[in-house]
Amino acid sequence: VLKSQRLLLTWMIDDENIFMQIRNIIGPEDFREPLYHTVAKLLYQQYEAGIPHETASARLAQEILPQCSYSEEEQRQIQEAVLGHRRKDKKQQESLGLGGLLYQADKQSRNCFVCSAREACNWPKDKMNEGIQD
Repeated sequence: VLKSQRLLLTWMIDDENIFMQIRNIIGPEDFREPLYHTVAKLLYQQYEAGIPHETASARLAQEILPQCSYSEEEQRQIQEAVLGHRRKDKKQQESLGLGGLLYQADKQSRNCFVCSAREACNWPKDKMNEGIQD
């Protein structure tokens, strides 16, 4: 059951269309594992309130990181990187720090080449991932 909850949650995060199709059928309360429940709750809040991805992710980090034995300084650094990972400036993109790594991972993890919403997507075509990168 936990594996299926994790998989469903991953799909909901990865593809907004999946979220929209099941949001009235499955809610955060259906995720029984505390971590998955927390992530689902924040995911629903993000979509329903139109909260930007980086803000919702930082809120999630704020709830989860204290449970993971990170120091306050480490938590601050992680949250700063999460909040800043969508910056479009070259300095952030080329950074070798955590924010730069998150920026690159976020951009490279998009499966545009198999996305069912590709044609309706607002992303510029030159920004879409055409395949899996090495």
